[in-house]
Formats: sequence, C-alpha cells, structure tokens
Amino acid sequence: MNFLELHNKAILLRRRAGLIKRKDESHDKSILLHSALAFNVSSWDAYVNNIIKEFFIKVQDPTNYKYTKIHELAQSNAEISLQHFNTPNHENARNIFLRCTGYDPYPDWIWKKKGWNSLQTREFLNEILKVRHSFAHGFAMPHFDWNTNSAGNSQLTCDILRNIEAFFKNLAKNTDRGLKKYIIFNFNVNPW
Repeated sequence: MNFLELHNKAILLRRRAGLIKRKDESHDKSILLHSALAFNVSSWDAYVNNIIKEFFIKVQDPTNYKYTKIHELAQSNAEISLQHFNTPNHENARNIFLRCTGYDPYPDWIWKKKGWNSLQTREFLNEILKVRHSFAHGFAMPHFDWNTNSAGNSQLTCDILRNIEAFFKNLAKNTDRGLKKYIIFNFNVNPW
C-alpha cells in the first residue's frame, strides 16, 4: 500500500470514531482512534519504503553501463535494508535515507504551520511511535503534552488524530521536496 491509501484509512477510522457520542461506547471509540494512529504510522512507514524505491527508479541511467552496475548494487542493498526497516522513528528513518540514498532529511523535517523546528518535529514523530508501541504491545500509554487530558490521563481524541494526520502529511511533503532538491543537485534529474 502507499502513503495516501493508508492515510485515507486513518482518516476514515478517525471520522467513524467521531460519530460515537455515547459514554457506553467509549471503548469502541478508543479502539477506532488507536487503529487510526496505527494506520498513520503505517502510512509513514509505507512512504519511506516507497520513496526510497522511487529514488532508484528516478536516478537510473541505462545509457551508462558502469553507473548501471553500481546503481543495481546500491538498489539491491537498499532493498535488503528496507526489509529490516520496521520502526519508522526519526533515527531509523534518517538512517535508511542516508544509507540508501545519501539524503539527510533532518533539515527538511520542520513544520512551518506549527512553528516547529527539526528537533521538535523529530521528537513528535518519536512520541507518536511510542504511543503506538504502547498499545501494540499492551503497555500503558505514555503521557505527553499532546495526549494528556486535564485530569492527567493519557488518551487519544479526534482532534489529536487530526493533528497527527496533518503532521504525517507535512512530513511526507517536506521529505518529497527535500529529496527532490537532493536528486536535482546530485543527479541532474527532475524526479517529480
């Protein structure tokens, strides 16, 4: 699946959760919101996998035999690396971009709308992954500024999920933009 398919499934789950108003159905709502969060993380994971594969398609040069052999070797190594890429936190995502393409995404991982720099963006990504990890493995949800209610309990809400959806969309857009500049500068190809 690709980023948009998974992203749209996350939106659909969040919208379904928003339709639940009765207190006695709060458990059902929580399940939908946790599932929406998992789909958001999956969309980011799929994005990273697919954009790295796309990188190799865009930078290939079949007219240059020596380059083609190096390209094939690098692409084969990237495919092996992607098979082991299973936690798309900021460290792992950056490392796979660097290892497979040479592109460092950190400078591009900002969120202008929120006024967040790269560090804030990376921290939020890892916090999202920690929340997903907690419910995926049956642990208590960790407390962060964005998921702690006024009573001091951690929870997910439709508003939180909207923010996470916007976050991943922004992260993918900025990575697209940064990788495009990198490819143009280093390979003299306009990829997308």
